[in-house]
Amino acid sequence: MAKVVSILSGKGGVGKTFLTANLAHATALQRRSVLVFDGDLGLANIDIQIGLVTKRHINDFILGDAAFDDVVAHAQSIGCSVISGRPAHGLIVNTTPLERRRIKEALARKAMGYDAMFIDLGAGIEANVIDFVDLSDLVLLVVKPEPTSIMDAYAVVKALPFALRARVVITPNMVQSASEAEILIRQFGGVLRRFLQAEPRSLGFVRTDANVSLAIRRQQPIAACFPASPAAQDIRMLADRILMDQLQPRVAGV
Repeated sequence: MAKVVSILSGKGGVGKTFLTANLAHATALQRRSVLVFDGDLGLANIDIQIGLVTKRHINDFILGDAAFDDVVAHAQSIGCSVISGRPAHGLIVNTTPLERRRIKEALARKAMGYDAMFIDLGAGIEANVIDFVDLSDLVLLVVKPEPTSIMDAYAVVKALPFALRARVVITPNMVQSASEAEILIRQFGGVLRRFLQAEPRSLGFVRTDANVSLAIRRQQPIAACFPASPAAQDIRMLADRILMDQLQPRVAGV
């Protein structure tokens, strides 16, 4: 039964898609079967970041032009199965609650055959985001050490139903050091505890690293290009902690 991990942020530009692809790759390197779903239905781009070209996308399933299994592709660059959210023409917008439910139910069934599933969610608090958070065991809330990122991340947690807030894991990205990450976790966590009665926790952080942009340009995971780089080391550690986390998978209950 898959452990389902969603990657979420309050705003764009915080490295959410990069973390999704690279955490999936780090997990696959541990001989785990991994499924990746690009749940950012408005601006899907994880396929571009990993150099994946597919003939079928989630839109084909939504429109009834393909079975769900037909939209699952293998991404050799990261060693994972991937469901692309990028349609051949245009954007996927304004999905209905019924369409999102069909996707969630199909994802839940498909995830039963994997060890882990990573979902790259859109930024913000739209219905697409909230619906897929409900599918997750863990929600990595990606936060940069910037006031706008912190404020938007707070707004996302506030928008979540109270029962889902316990699944949120604060994940600092692009920090200069472990000390900066710890300060961000402590300060942001204190705000969540005080105003939202949420008990925050974290499983790790990722340091800023010039090699990240180089890996993205190559459309390859950073562990393949620069395995000794700070970001690659941090991602491996974060992936390890995600796998070891003791929260029970929720896929079967969806």
